[in-house]
Amino acid sequence: MLVYEKLDGWKVCHELVLATYRATDEAIARDEDAIILRLRRCALRAVGRIAFGAGSGNRRMMYRAVMQALSWLSEFAYLLELAKARGLLAETSCTSLDALRGRGAFYTTRLLEP
Repeated sequence: MLVYEKLDGWKVCHELVLATYRATDEAIARDEDAIILRLRRCALRAVGRIAFGAGSGNRRMMYRAVMQALSWLSEFAYLLELAKARGLLAETSCTSLDALRGRGAFYTTRLLEP
């Protein structure tokens, strides 16, 4: 098991990536809307930053990576609102993705604790 796989922040953000891909598959099949592609990217970047930071073995680098992951999760929240407003995703999908994003942000923030 890799170091990042033990972190709750990574686990929840990984769930967010999987859920985002499931929720956006239909939207991607219709047309490749930039908002949907960006949503996927934000989810992937957040989980990737956590994995990167955990693998660095450096507390300062981990802090920086976690802050970047939180930034990606924040952008994800905005893009989710935009996707909902434009009718690109169903309301139920947006609600469940936002709940996962919130949990991801909570557990990711806890990675900053000493």
